[in-house]
Amino acid sequence: MSRVLKNELQNLRQSFETCLHKMPLNKQFSALLFLSMIWLHVLVAREEGIQDEEERRCITNEFDQCKRTLTKGIEMLHEQTSQGRNEDPDSTPN
Repeated sequence: MSRVLKNELQNLRQSFETCLHKMPLNKQFSALLFLSMIWLHVLVAREEGIQDEEERRCITNEFDQCKRTLTKGIEMLHEQTSQGRNEDPDSTPN
């Protein structure tokens, strides 16, 4: 199972890196995305050493939830990039 999670994580990381190169992010949002990626790496590392199937299933479920959330964030950034929006989401109009 960890091979599947590693492949999913690698694909997500490539998508995340592509997104970072296309569009500058505000500090708070980029920090949240980075922390999410780090947490996914932690979950994969934890899952590798677990023999108990129930605990493994819990880690896999947590991985899937975090991955879905991160994927939605990346998709949102791709949409903003494709629509040509380069403004900072934290900025307020004057």
